[in-house]
Amino acid sequence: MYKMMVDQFGADSDQVKDYVNGLQLISRDHARTPFPWTSEAPYAGFTDGKEPWFPLTETFQEGINAEDELKDPKSVFNFWKTAIEVRKTHKDVLNYGYDFTFVDHANEKLFAFTKKYGEKVLYVVLNFSKEEIEFSFLEGYNSYDYIFGNYPEAEIDTGSNKLQPWEGRFYYAN
Repeated sequence: MYKMMVDQFGADSDQVKDYVNGLQLISRDHARTPFPWTSEAPYAGFTDGKEPWFPLTETFQEGINAEDELKDPKSVFNFWKTAIEVRKTHKDVLNYGYDFTFVDHANEKLFAFTKKYGEKVLYVVLNFSKEEIEFSFLEGYNSYDYIFGNYPEAEIDTGSNKLQPWEGRFYYAN
């Protein structure tokens, strides 16, 4: 289409400029960036040749790249790797569970819910704030088995009802 516009109106015409401006308004390119594979300048392992068409994110030398994510046990990559393993291990309740029920729905900083499958009760508590908050364990259950969370287990007390900023935990209620 662009070539047709240039052929018909000329590369410097107002029609071609308006056409290009219109494409830029609807383009997905504004949200794209080359994937940073390493922390190596100048192009983060994306290419060792010409400069990429899109600019690189400026954080590739600050640990936001594939190589560093793979090495860091606390990285977003490794969190999701573990989350997928947990989902596969507990697929009965996580995938096929039913009776999804909100808990403490009025608390804007806490997203908490239960999900059931047979006799299993999953209790999920997520702190959606930058502050430490408290949550209540469910009434009618004697114990809780910690399954998974986004903070390393060595850094938290899984038996505590206090969540660190942005912390989330999964428990089985017994």
